[in-house]
Formats: sequence, structure tokens, C-alpha cells
Amino acid sequence: VCPSFTETYSLAVAEAMAVGVPVVMSYAGAMPELAINGESALYFQVGDAGACAMRIYEILSNSDLAKKLSTNSIKIGLCRNNCDAVVKRQI
Repeated sequence: VCPSFTETYSLAVAEAMAVGVPVVMSYAGAMPELAINGESALYFQVGDAGACAMRIYEILSNSDLAKKLSTNSIKIGLCRNNCDAVVKRQI
């Protein structure tokens, strides 16, 4: 869970995705560049603790969703968050 109000790039999220941990995160800063909402992570609006809790509950109560996020987070995470991809986005 990454509930940041501001975030330039979350290494913790990128690392979690690389090993298949389902991620819940806010739409802060560059976070949307890390994952695809509903495919490789679940997002919520910055500061909305209730929505964050609901997203966590969705993963904990739905094993199919958790597996989907886990599988896709590895694929998408490694594709979007490797050194080459990050550098290309910055140029």
C-alpha cells in the first residue's frame, strides 16, 4: 500500500510489482506511470482513506483479482519500470 500525497517515483511500488505483490496506491505524482489501474494495481484518489481501505479489501476478498494483479504486475512492472523504460520516459 502506497498512500502518498506526493510521489515522484516509488521504488517500493516498483519492487513490489517486480515480485508479484498486489499493489494499492494513490494517484499521486508519477504513480500512474508505474502500473495500470485494475490490471497491475489498484488506485485510489489522494487522501481518500476509505477508498484505500476498499481497494485493500477488494484484493483480500477476491483471490482471482489478487492473482490477476500479481501476474500482471510482474509483466507490466518489469516492462514499465526497468532502467531503460524509466530513462526513456525522462528524456
